[in-house]
Amino acid sequence: MKRPILLVVAILSANAVFAKPVRTERVTGTLAFNYEWPAKAQAIPGLHAYLRADMEKAFRQASADAAEDARQAHANHFPFRQHSYSVSWDSEGESARLISLEVDLQFDTNGAHPNSATHALLWDLKSDKQVTVASLFTSLNAFPALTRSSFCKALDAERLRRRDGERLEGEFAQCPAFKELAIILVDRKRNHRFDHLLFVASPYVAGPYVEGSYEISLPISSSLIAAMKPDYRSSFEVQRQ
Repeated sequence: MKRPILLVVAILSANAVFAKPVRTERVTGTLAFNYEWPAKAQAIPGLHAYLRADMEKAFRQASADAAEDARQAHANHFPFRQHSYSVSWDSEGESARLISLEVDLQFDTNGAHPNSATHALLWDLKSDKQVTVASLFTSLNAFPALTRSSFCKALDAERLRRRDGERLEGEFAQCPAFKELAIILVDRKRNHRFDHLLFVASPYVAGPYVEGSYEISLPISSSLIAAMKPDYRSSFEVQRQ
C-alpha cells in the first residue's frame, strides 16, 4: 500500500518543479491583453493576491484607454488600430526571506512607436507583504547613501559610451531619482542569496527613447550588508570581484 503513496508524492514534486507560469490572455475588439507571472507565486498567498489584483487593475485601465482611443478615432474619422498590453513577471532570485521579481511591460497605444517599461517587486515571505529595498536597512537614508554616488557615476559612463562622448543638457544629463527607477535584487549564482543590485531606467527616464533602457548593476558589498537590518543579512552575500 505504501508504493502508490510514494508515487503520488513523486508526481506532486515533479509538478511543483515543472509547473508552468500563470498566464491570462484577453482579446477584445480594441485590446489584446496578456499578463503572466511565475508559478511559484501561487504558493505565496499575499503575492498571488497582489498579482491578480494588479492584473485586473491593468486590464481595466488598458481597456478604458483603448475604448476611448477607438471612440476618438471614430468621431474624427481616423483609422483605429487595436491596442496591445503585455505584462511578464520573472523571478530574479529568492532567499529564505525574500523573493525578487522584475516585470517587463510592453504596450502599444497607437502612438508613434510601441513603448516599454521595467518595474520591480520585492516580497517579504515572512510577513507576506511587499517591501522596498530601502526598508531592508536600519535607516531609510542608508541605502541611497551607500549606492547613489556609484550608480550615478556608472550611469554617466554608460551615457557617454552610448552617445560617443557627447554630453547632453537638460533632464537627460541629470541622474534620475531612485523613485524613477526599478531597483531589483538579483541572485546571479542562484544559490538563494542576492549578490547584485540592478538599477533599471526605462526609456525616457535617463535618456531619449532611441537610447532604450539603461541597466546599471552594482555588486553587493560588505558595507551594504552591515547597514541592513539583522533579519535580512543572511539573504545576501558579498560579491567578490
